[in-house]
Amino acid sequence: MTPLKLRRDLSKELMAILEHSNFKNQSGEEGKIKVFEQNLPIQLNDKDTEPYPYLLVRITDGEIPENEKEYTIAINIMIGIYNNNVDAQGEDIVLNIIQDVLERFRKNPILDRKFIMQEKVKWALQDEQTHPYYFGGLLTYWTVPLIQREDIYT
Repeated sequence: MTPLKLRRDLSKELMAILEHSNFKNQSGEEGKIKVFEQNLPIQLNDKDTEPYPYLLVRITDGEIPENEKEYTIAINIMIGIYNNNVDAQGEDIVLNIIQDVLERFRKNPILDRKFIMQEKVKWALQDEQTHPYYFGGLLTYWTVPLIQREDIYT
């Protein structure tokens, strides 16, 4: 349950970090960014709306070291933005989101008094031109408390 709790708490925190920002959707309307967990919603037909703008919070893996009281969970935060301006500066929006997230967790790496974002973070932007859609992401590593083995002799 701990990885799930981390993902849910991080999703809520990301919404709070970006609550001051508005982003365009494909209709040109400004609104808040959507945060999805693990997968984007499945589109069943052409009438389903595209998820843009969005953050996708996906647990990629975890590692439990031997004889430790905590372990590491890797979470990928993927960013998808729609920006149809002819200046094609959607990467600037993606970079601002990355900066907002990094700023929050570099100042205070603790989330919900349980999880600690490690200092190692990787981020990237898309390689190819996909105007009006822009993508980027952060790979974050979290220290999580480990359930302790019960003493069988008590």
